Amino acid sequence: MSARRHVKESPSLLKALKKKGQQLAVALEAGQRRATALDLRKRGCSYREIGAALQVNTLTARKYVVDAIHEARGLEDEDAVLVRDLEIERLDTILGALWPKVLKGDTFSIQQALKVMERRSAYLGLDAPNRTEFLGAIATLTPDTVTKLSDEELAQRTQDLLLRLTGRQKAPEPEK
Repeated sequence: MSARRHVKESPSLLKALKKKGQQLAVALEAGQRRATALDLRKRGCSYREIGAALQVNTLTARKYVVDAIHEARGLEDEDAVLVRDLEIERLDTILGALWPKVLKGDTFSIQQALKVMERRSAYLGLDAPNRTEFLGAIATLTPDTVTKLSDEELAQRTQDLLLRLTGRQKAPEPEK
């Protein structure tokens, strides 16, 4: 039995197909309205102007724009995940190719494997964030102690702190 003949003989199936077609048409139109709203917003139109163009109120126009942005971000997030997964697969392939030589103790292969592992770890966010501590000048400064310092002492402490933060060494004190 052909599909066309089956549809003619089944009014309930025909009704369901028409309803599904209408739902798809509504969804397509809504997607087009969101895309149009976003395009108008990118061109600098206000929500009131977008609403007038699409024959909807200002709040609906704003909702179209916000929904379109969320859809676009979702696609970007999916693309980023796909790219990351592809890169992880590539790194795993490279590591797999290096591994037999690593097990044999080949130092060059070990170094390369470590670089691949570092890159893989960075992609996956497995490394703990770096902590930088500089306690000396900061630990001794409180609001009370700062107000008791002379201008010269405060300037010196500030200069010492800036030198520490920039990684430079403190200039040697001139001999008296």
